[in-house]
Amino acid sequence: MKAKLVAANWESLTLFYELSEPVFKGTSDLLNEVDIPKSLSILYDALLPNDKNDAEKHRKRDGCYYVAIVIDRMWVRKHVFPAIKIRDGEYRFICDEIVGRHAKINNGEVPLFICPDEAYLQYLATLNDLYFGGIEGEEI
Repeated sequence: MKAKLVAANWESLTLFYELSEPVFKGTSDLLNEVDIPKSLSILYDALLPNDKNDAEKHRKRDGCYYVAIVIDRMWVRKHVFPAIKIRDGEYRFICDEIVGRHAKINNGEVPLFICPDEAYLQYLATLNDLYFGGIEGEEI
């Protein structure tokens, strides 16, 4: 699986990646194993509630081809979420974390969990029995 950076929102510190192969499952410390297609169906229904035909046309039932990596300013860590492409340059994600951990404060200290995006994408590939081939085109 390769990833391509397709959009960035610097105000919300969110990067959207298109994946060359679909992913079906993720994991988080709060949700355990995450069924990504099920999470995405909720997002499609919320974004396109009045036009089920349009939702079906856009839905990729065979997995997730887009992810969002979001930097959490409060806890200084990153979250990875499944995402969809609405139209060229416009993406949305659902807050079912598919890679990451929630920070725990010990003795007033906040642990830092920031890794390069490649580390999160490689872990996601491994969860889905895929080989991670890197990120293409990081200029936006």
